[in-house]
Amino acid sequence: MQLRKTLLTATLLSSGLFVALHNASALVTDASVLINPSPNSFVKEGDLIFGDVTPATTQPCNITMSPLGDLSVSLGSCLLGSSPLAGSASFTVTGLPDSTYSVVIPPDATLIGPGDPMLVSGFTHNSTGLLTAGTETFNLGGTLEIGASQQEGSYIGSFDVEVVFN
Repeated sequence: MQLRKTLLTATLLSSGLFVALHNASALVTDASVLINPSPNSFVKEGDLIFGDVTPATTQPCNITMSPLGDLSVSLGSCLLGSSPLAGSASFTVTGLPDSTYSVVIPPDATLIGPGDPMLVSGFTHNSTGLLTAGTETFNLGGTLEIGASQQEGSYIGSFDVEVVFN
């Protein structure tokens, strides 16, 4: 039995997605080699967007986006706006039925804007890691740390999400 691992990487950017597939399987019979394309794919369906937030002016605050898209204040005092774009990131993984995979997420990412950088950490996802019918869509959330007296404006960042097929 041939053991094979596939690593797929997605870089989250508000303007697009870069996907790199690092896999080819080889089937060797006698002296010939047949290179088969991998049936595995990994597609970003949506970005992690925290929406509109008004922080307290004297203390930092943290807001958390759950994998299910629930936004809440987890530290300090922030006023959450009603942005229709706010939501968790979404990904679709496709491969052979009943194949397994794992999700690799960095410990944190930085958002850059007009003021001090802000940290996003505590990434969580709701992947089962099993492609029961050959596909699974999972969501990813995290916690945004907003500094005291954070300058108003739009902040953007990126981070890598990897799917490793077992």
